[in-house]
Amino acid sequence: MNRNIILVLFLLLLAACHDEDFETPSYNQKIVVDGWIEQGQQARVFLTLSAPYFSDIDSVSLRKLVLTTAKVTLTDGLNSEILTLHANSDYFPPYVYQSNSIIGTTGHSYSLKIEYGGVTVTSTTHIPEPEPIDSIWFSLATGIDTAGYIKINFTDQLNVDNYYRIMTRTGNKTSKYTPVFLPNLDGSLVDGQNITLSLAGEKAYNPLYFNVNDTVNVKLCTIDQAVFKFWNSLYVELKNANNPFAASNTHVISNINGGLGIWAGYGVSTKAIICK
Repeated sequence: MNRNIILVLFLLLLAACHDEDFETPSYNQKIVVDGWIEQGQQARVFLTLSAPYFSDIDSVSLRKLVLTTAKVTLTDGLNSEILTLHANSDYFPPYVYQSNSIIGTTGHSYSLKIEYGGVTVTSTTHIPEPEPIDSIWFSLATGIDTAGYIKINFTDQLNVDNYYRIMTRTGNKTSKYTPVFLPNLDGSLVDGQNITLSLAGEKAYNPLYFNVNDTVNVKLCTIDQAVFKFWNSLYVELKNANNPFAASNTHVISNINGGLGIWAGYGVSTKAIICK
């Protein structure tokens, strides 16, 4: 899943589906944020504008919505830095604002301010302590000898409100991780427990096996409640949108003040496996 395309497309739809008569009065565009910071890594922020529900959506129109002239300021409580724009073909849109001097540190909070066209949007997140992956292994699917699931084991901290998001990257041709099928876990449901999860890739919000001999990197991200609420509510809404028998009654819960999207802190633990 190209997380940026889906995030933008969905938020475009969400921002305009409020008029029950399906009329399209004057539309107020909003800044859409897809940003994150991990421990030991620079911050990365993708920016677009939202668009009306009935507008034409294709690669050309999407590129016109990409913001490449915004002022993006990152603050860690002591230092501030204006992020610089870089090209990155692993993503669409292929332009990312990135920090240079400010690197993510666990336990620290990070504030983001975006200024564009006289509009300012803000957000704050923090990086929780990561939970290490204790073990990882591959298991063939029943009746199949060429593909299967990756399984991981880790222990949730007792009396700590942890939430989790799990992503994978197959091979080394891209730096981009994509979420697994059912990627979000509410740690309050497994407080202090030893957890074993069976991971499948995802295609159109359905499980997708990993193939034998694939080299897969698994990223277990510890996140705070605000980040969990965004990703979980977005995932539910997108699954409903792909189900003709499901009603869409949820509201995507953003942590962006004055805009749409997500600014996330990730406490990351990774392990690699060759699927054999």
